[in-house]
Amino acid sequence: MAASSKVSRSAPSQNRERRAAGGGGGWSGTSKTKVMMDKFRARKEKKRTETAKSLRAYQKACKSVGYSPGQGASRKRRSENEEEPQQPAPASNDEPTTTSQPLRKRHKKSSMFQKASEKAARNQQERANKEEERAANEKQRAAKLVQRKEKSRKMRQRTSKGQPIMKHYVHDILEKLQKEKDQQEEAETPL
Repeated sequence: MAASSKVSRSAPSQNRERRAAGGGGGWSGTSKTKVMMDKFRARKEKKRTETAKSLRAYQKACKSVGYSPGQGASRKRRSENEEEPQQPAPASNDEPTTTSQPLRKRHKKSSMFQKASEKAARNQQERANKEEERAANEKQRAAKLVQRKEKSRKMRQRTSKGQPIMKHYVHDILEKLQKEKDQQEEAETPL
């Protein structure tokens, strides 16, 4: 019995020794970092070959359409029958310079902040319009408030015996009828 307990005690220490030596970890001598780097290199190589394939296909398509595909960073499309732009030879003072090629129109470059400044101007105009609308609505609201207060004051007026003054009530009813009549006329008249 003592021997079996001795063996069981030494088993964990043997495992530690194996792990420290690099054996028995499942990778059998290769580190995880190395495996990951190999996978990374394989992905990079695959991407490089796919890019080369697509560039060859692009060059083939350009040739079939009539463009020269260019090499490296100069992949500007030029027609094969179109020649490279040449520097004109310095002309003498007595002979006017004429070129056989038509001059290309130069597009006016927009400033770097043109879009931003246009957007800012639009936003400023919208803000000004909203502010005008807000001011007009505020005036209208204030005018309606004054009318309501005046109407309320008139409706609260009483005679000496506590009866409401009928003149104000009749006037209010007539105004309502007049508004209703105007609305009906507007609805009936074609535009």
